[in-house]
Amino acid sequence: MRSRACLRWGAVLLAVGLPVAACSSGNTNASSSSSSGGKSILYATASEEMSDLNPFTGSLQGKTQVLSAIGTPMLYVNQSNQVASQSLKSWTVSNNDQTVTFTLKPGMKWSDGKPMTSADMEMSMIAYLDATISANAGRVGAIQGQTTIGQDTTTPLSQLKVAGLTTPNKQTLQIQLATPDVAWIAQMALNGDYWPILPEHILGSDTLANIAKDKYFTTWPVSSVLN
Repeated sequence: MRSRACLRWGAVLLAVGLPVAACSSGNTNASSSSSSGGKSILYATASEEMSDLNPFTGSLQGKTQVLSAIGTPMLYVNQSNQVASQSLKSWTVSNNDQTVTFTLKPGMKWSDGKPMTSADMEMSMIAYLDATISANAGRVGAIQGQTTIGQDTTTPLSQLKVAGLTTPNKQTLQIQLATPDVAWIAQMALNGDYWPILPEHILGSDTLANIAKDKYFTTWPVSSVLN
C-alpha cells in the first residue's frame, strides 16, 4: 500500500510540473526517470513524512530526497561513496586547500529555458550560509566574510557580495575559505541534498529577510535541466 507521504508528495511533484508514475515507501534515497510517448516520468522514493519543501528549514530524510529530485546540488555523494556532480564540469582545490573553484558544465539550463550561471551558485551559497535563515549553514567550513552574511537584510540577493565568493565568468564560482580545509569539498558534498542550486533570475530580487518565505518553495515552478 502506498503511504500517505508518497501520495502527498507525488501530488506536490505533479504540481511543479514533474509527473510521477510510481512511488514507494522504501528507505533508499533514490530517484530515476524514463520517457514514454514524449513525456518525462520521474520515479521518486520518499522515506519519511515531510511538512514543506523549503531547503532553509530543518530537513527530514524524505524532504531531501524530494529536493534532490526537483533540484540539483553543486556536489553530492554518490552510491559509491564518492564526491560527484551532475551540474559541475569540475571542482578543484588550490592555494594550500584554501581556494575552491566550481565550474559549471556547458549548456546547463533551467526548465524555463534560462541558462544556469555562476550567479545562481553565488546567490545560493550566500543564502545557504546565512545562519539566521539556514538551519544547515554550519555544515561546511567557513568561507571568508561569512560572518558578515545576514547583516544586510535589505539589499536584493542578486546585488549582495561576500568577500569569499567571486564569479570570474558565467561558468565559474571561486570560493575563498577562511582557513585551509582539506575536508571542505567532502563536507559540501555531504550537504548536497540539503542545498539545491537556486535560480537567481527568479529569487535574486529577494533579500535575506524574505527569501525563506518566498512562495517559490511551495510550488518549485522551475527545476534544473541536466545534460
